[in-house]
Amino acid sequence: HTNDMLIPCEQLYIKISGDYIWAIDSSGYLRIGFDININGNKMGHPTLLRGLPGRIAGELKYEEGEWRLNYFSGRFSSDLYYSTENRQKYINNVLNDKINVFFPNEHIKIYIPSK
Repeated sequence: HTNDMLIPCEQLYIKISGDYIWAIDSSGYLRIGFDININGNKMGHPTLLRGLPGRIAGELKYEEGEWRLNYFSGRFSSDLYYSTENRQKYINNVLNDKINVFFPNEHIKIYIPSK
């Protein structure tokens, strides 16, 4: 991360108007942003990590009056890499150890709809 500058802050704010994607990079840092859309194609989680390896990734959406966190990422959270039990454990860690730290005033819950 030689080109990245981490700026300490007390709190971040997220806008209800957008859906976000998030990823945990190979060093354990949370990266969050919008899914880049080019000519109707979403570029996905690799854009957050600049094509570098990551641990797990998903979406953060405001739906039906609440923030919902999931682990939907074809590249970083698929069945090929993690069992359902491990994905659940890891997303709990992401919520408690990352998301809630940066967004303490938002009520965010894990929402994984059944297939």
